[in-house]
Amino acid sequence: MKPSLSASALKYLALFTMLLDHMAYYLYLPEPLRWVGRLAAPIFLFFVVEGFGRTRSYKKYLLRVYAVAVGMGVINALLRQYAGGLRSDGITPTNGICATFFLLLVILQGLKRMEQRRWDGILLVAGPFVLPLLLEAVLPAAAATLLSTTLLPSPYTCEGGIEFLMIGVLLYFFRRERKMQLTAYVVSSLVLYLTPILLLNGSPVTLLFTYYQWMMVFAAIPLAMYNGERGNAPRWLFYWFYPVHVYLLWALGALLLG
Repeated sequence: MKPSLSASALKYLALFTMLLDHMAYYLYLPEPLRWVGRLAAPIFLFFVVEGFGRTRSYKKYLLRVYAVAVGMGVINALLRQYAGGLRSDGITPTNGICATFFLLLVILQGLKRMEQRRWDGILLVAGPFVLPLLLEAVLPAAAATLLSTTLLPSPYTCEGGIEFLMIGVLLYFFRRERKMQLTAYVVSSLVLYLTPILLLNGSPVTLLFTYYQWMMVFAAIPLAMYNGERGNAPRWLFYWFYPVHVYLLWALGALLLG
């Protein structure tokens, strides 16, 4: 019998691997935990695309994601400004994948409008890329950076960057054919994250301990088991778990590491 996973099961898997990843980062646990963590973001990215196609209210969905993105952006900025000395390593949280998901949802809405021959969709697709450049042109650098990491997320500085947005768009284009969708995901992940390192003569050690983002390709395995069912995970779980666990782990590191 073929293994079958609901959306809830896959999201729980993503939450667990994300937790391991961030524990390794903030508490200096063994590096292999970060390899496992490469599964998390792609699974959530997949379900952002799924959610875009299935949500009853795009606006409410977009606002929920935006609220988390802005909230974490503001907290991160405050910690960066005032709490850098609380840890001996000086790190403060920079996590902000919801800003990336917000940008993707705006772009996908633009693509959908373009498919409907509503050419205002061009503005939604181009806007996220043009606005940060305009801000940099008219505002002091510090103000433009602050806005792009809080109220007005930028594809140039968001977590995962333009590459992650590109993969999200490919998942959307191939959404009607799962095998093609996952094939596009695997190929794009390898091209964007593994090929450049190999061209630079990356050693096996480099691929395992420095540039290991390519390991996200393995998220295709659990995603191939998705059965299309929603499951019973509470909608709010990710929206709360994501920021809460990040700041708790950062604070725990401050207590343990000094």
